[in-house]
Amino acid sequence: MYKLTTISLLLAAISSCNNKKNPPDLPTEKDSTAISYNDTAFLPFKTEDTAGYFAGYIPEKKSQLEQFDSSHLGNFLRKILSKKEVILLNKETLSHSVLIDKKNKKRTDTLRNKTTIMVSDYIFDSLESQIIKLNGKVISEYKWNDIDSLQEDILLFDKNSFAHFSFHSKEYYYIRARIMDLYGASAANISYHLLYSSHSEKLSIFQTCRFENILFGDVDGDENLDYLDFDNSDFCTTVPSSDHVRIRLYSCNSNGDFILQKNKKDQAFFIDGRTSERYTQDSFIVIKYDWPVPLHQ
Repeated sequence: MYKLTTISLLLAAISSCNNKKNPPDLPTEKDSTAISYNDTAFLPFKTEDTAGYFAGYIPEKKSQLEQFDSSHLGNFLRKILSKKEVILLNKETLSHSVLIDKKNKKRTDTLRNKTTIMVSDYIFDSLESQIIKLNGKVISEYKWNDIDSLQEDILLFDKNSFAHFSFHSKEYYYIRARIMDLYGASAANISYHLLYSSHSEKLSIFQTCRFENILFGDVDGDENLDYLDFDNSDFCTTVPSSDHVRIRLYSCNSNGDFILQKNKKDQAFFIDGRTSERYTQDSFIVIKYDWPVPLHQ
């Protein structure tokens, strides 16, 4: 990071950004002391030490909905979760730009492509807060009240994970996020999966240690979008004491709410499995299960 001290350097920086074809109409700030081009738009968490506008790059084409995961667990997930009815509506990822307002202790992350704009306004004052907007509409609003909670993490979005898709003619947005403040080794393993239902205007946030966006699709062949939740908090730690993981099934109802699916005895459907010492890559063995459809292993 650097400060531009002359008009010529400022013009050169702006020209450089223009040559890299940054998205149009990005936010600006009159009092910014630095304008920098950054391929990842990643900044240290302590943004109070920085100021200015940091430009990301133009959206990339998304050739497929998810990156191919050749692990045993990834192959297993593809067998039980179909993407056949999931149709991409926009095949571009999102660009990412960051505006740091040091005076007002505010960080604004703007992610966009030709049809979508996501904005995260993060206040890094003594009482942190974050407002997330999708195409101008507030979809999530969080303010820390000095009490620990399960949703106290400030989210930093992965622009490459973004997907705007339809499922049985219903429109959804998906993006993955991680914790902005990686204050511990275990925090680096936590991943948030956000699914926003346009028809119901509801946002669902799942916390897990799985990083792939392979976790949503169709399990049972109905017209409701399904999500696979990995229920094992110990799985997130750097050195887990257990190699077991339980997969549970959530399904989006007509109101846009993801509901835990249960059998006739009011017990949640599940798949219990065991991974290898690397916990996700080397192997995955099903131990027992109760699933709504035949399980293909």
